[in-house]
Amino acid sequence: MLLLGLFSHLLSSGKFWTTRRTNASQHIDIRFVFVIFFLLKWSHAQGSHPPRIVEHPIDTTVPRHEPATLNCKAEGSPTPTIQWFKDGVPLKILPGSHRITLPAGGLFFLKNDEPSASLKIFSADKDGLELEVKGAAPTVLRDEFRLEPQNTRIAQGDTALLECAAPRGIPEPAVSWKKGGQKLDLDSTKRIRIVDGGNLAIQDARQSDEGQYQCIAKNPVGVRESVLATLKVHVKPFIIRGPHDQTVLEGSSVTFPCRVGGDPMPDVLWLRTASGGNMPLDRVSVLEDRSLRLERVTIADEGEYSCEADNVVGAISAMGTLTVFAPPKFIQRPISKSIELGADTSFECRASGNPRPTLFWTIKNNRTIVFPGAPPLDRFQSINTEEGHSILTLTNFQRTDRDLVVVCNAMNEVATITARAQLTLDSQEDRPPPIIIAGPVNQTLPVKSLATLQCKAIGLPNPTISWYRDGIPVHPNAKVNITAAGDLIISDLDRKEDQGLYTCVASSRTGKSTWSGYLRIEVPTNPNIKFYRAPEQTKCPNAPGQPTILNASANALTIV
Repeated sequence: MLLLGLFSHLLSSGKFWTTRRTNASQHIDIRFVFVIFFLLKWSHAQGSHPPRIVEHPIDTTVPRHEPATLNCKAEGSPTPTIQWFKDGVPLKILPGSHRITLPAGGLFFLKNDEPSASLKIFSADKDGLELEVKGAAPTVLRDEFRLEPQNTRIAQGDTALLECAAPRGIPEPAVSWKKGGQKLDLDSTKRIRIVDGGNLAIQDARQSDEGQYQCIAKNPVGVRESVLATLKVHVKPFIIRGPHDQTVLEGSSVTFPCRVGGDPMPDVLWLRTASGGNMPLDRVSVLEDRSLRLERVTIADEGEYSCEADNVVGAISAMGTLTVFAPPKFIQRPISKSIELGADTSFECRASGNPRPTLFWTIKNNRTIVFPGAPPLDRFQSINTEEGHSILTLTNFQRTDRDLVVVCNAMNEVATITARAQLTLDSQEDRPPPIIIAGPVNQTLPVKSLATLQCKAIGLPNPTISWYRDGIPVHPNAKVNITAAGDLIISDLDRKEDQGLYTCVASSRTGKSTWSGYLRIEVPTNPNIKFYRAPEQTKCPNAPGQPTILNASANALTIV
């Protein structure tokens, strides 16, 4: 009756069990749901005792292929027989099996390959009574992390993410993190937190966050630790003192600074945007402090120069513009002129420089300023072309304009320069007549030969050369020729037609000059005649001290 009461009590407790199987890759939970004691041929004789379990099996987790033992002891009168079940099915112990039943009733696994097991309902039968022992819920924790943290580099101020996917386990393992072997206190800061079930997010990373981090997974089975991952917090490059816009004079030197910081210390590269990025390598150098220095700068060096700094976490650049000033320099100066009354004339001037010089004219005598593009001022007008030429025009030259001085002015931010020219009156009374510097000489030549009579003259304006024989003009014909230089050439000499006094006349509006020479023609067989031919010009030296007139005015004469 005592046993029936115990059985009734178990049924009335309302406990029902179901079976669930869970496979694990590395660790196996060996759960034998209950131990049933079959009381075979139970006697209700006086003095007998019902079976009682004195040592219960406990949940055990062991690595796969490792030995394991489930203990179980029972007492009663008569001595109970212990039978093991797995998932409600009687467990067969075969000879040579890796399962061995111990004398006290325990179960020994020489090599554990068992999956986990859980509960199933059993009831008493007519031959005996079943007692069952319920184990705890199955637990497991694998060895391998699904994802382990990696060494990470990050810029200061950015968010670092150390990824971690804990090993699978039952129950699901809790994830925490260590830094430098010490558990991270995530409650004391809002910058560092665990996201997505295991990843460690560090916002606004600082260099104090550097170190070795480790992901920790823990459940009732045990603790798993990931590999160590090193977090390195670098500082992006920053400009302490960068290049700035500079204006220098041509031929001077200039230095563009570039002082930078960062961790690791950034590399510095200088670039130029103008001229296809080409630097004047023979005049440029990078100093120890990474500044860029240019020597003997030219206009061609103008442009933008940029300093670029970069390291493993970022890059930054700064730029400065170089402007090179050059003083004005005349490319073309105005030329002094001599013109006639009533004539028009012009003067031209051109200059270079940077900035491009402004050109304007002044009339020294009356202190008049003539600006380009302005309306005509007292017969003067100035225009500037796109090519940088400035042209001053004077109309209707008058006698009061005599010895007028015009001044071309070139001005920019660096300097102002001037160039002068004089305007003189060109009249007949103001100029000397032409000067014959080489005229015909007396010659005695044989009949049928060739005669050359030279005549060279200078003067302003250029004189015109004409020839006369015995006062009668000589005109070119089949045997007579007058060269462009003014020489007279006569071929096939005839005594009657060609002998005589030849006169060279050099004339212009300023006057005229003459030079004569006698040409005598004789028969070659006459022994009493001594022939003489004028020497060739190339064999004659220049006359010493003979001046050449370049310019003349009422008060001065320019000669060389």
